[in-house]
Amino acid sequence: AQEPKNFVGLRVEKGQAYLFTVHGDQFWYDKNRLNRPFCGESGSWLMNSVLLFRDKKAPDSHWFSLIAEIEGENIPHDLCTDGNNPTVSNLSFGSSGMLFLYANDVECFYDNNHGKIRIEIQRRK
Repeated sequence: AQEPKNFVGLRVEKGQAYLFTVHGDQFWYDKNRLNRPFCGESGSWLMNSVLLFRDKKAPDSHWFSLIAEIEGENIPHDLCTDGNNPTVSNLSFGSSGMLFLYANDVECFYDNNHGKIRIEIQRRK
């Protein structure tokens, strides 16, 4: 949770579907705010003020939602695709490349995040 980019060592292929799964009760912290994957939270009034909200890495997604991105693409893919089952996500990508994940936060505040989660990623047939 403390790194703005967490490379997963996987090259995804354009148009291929992938299943992302978190098993068990995993979480990380933004300072003292507990967050569970994948869907994050709506944030406090301060977090949603113009000063911070405009700098959130994926502005259309919840705070601390888990985001997938292809290196060099600069297009965030929110892993919160099913609010009824926030530990499973199906995604496909518009380009091929190395995959990285991050908690949706403001770039200069990753240093107060801590904790780790393990994610299983499967290529769908």
